[in-house]
Amino acid sequence: MFEAEEKPSRRSVIRLPKYDGMSIPFLTSKAQFTKRSESDQLAQLKACLTSTAANIVWDSDPSDVCYLPKLWRTLADRFGGHDLTEKYRTELTVRAWKPNESLSSLYADIKKLSAMGYPGPTSAAKEAIMRDCFIEALDPDLAL
Repeated sequence: MFEAEEKPSRRSVIRLPKYDGMSIPFLTSKAQFTKRSESDQLAQLKACLTSTAANIVWDSDPSDVCYLPKLWRTLADRFGGHDLTEKYRTELTVRAWKPNESLSSLYADIKKLSAMGYPGPTSAAKEAIMRDCFIEALDPDLAL
């Protein structure tokens, strides 16, 4: 009579979050978790790139972004964390208190930038730098 129609297999869809260059380890584990083919992972990764991370596709040699391992390497080279301490130190020194921002939010951001700009255990020098940057962020006229 009627033949049963075959339903296509339903694959659970896990979408990667938008990626701006700050969370490679998370994306790596998420991509491996999905158990997709390498070409699917490559397409998914390219689709989630935003901001400066998206520019890698256009700025890089095409051979560096057409294979998943090469794209991961290119992203890691650009955003992998090495040589970023100077960036965070600069952000720390120019951080200003934003209108309607709470003091606790400012403090948390100063603490985060301090940890990323000066990795390693907390020291008296690191605490002094963080304190000075916090005071500077509150009001540049209060700074020493």
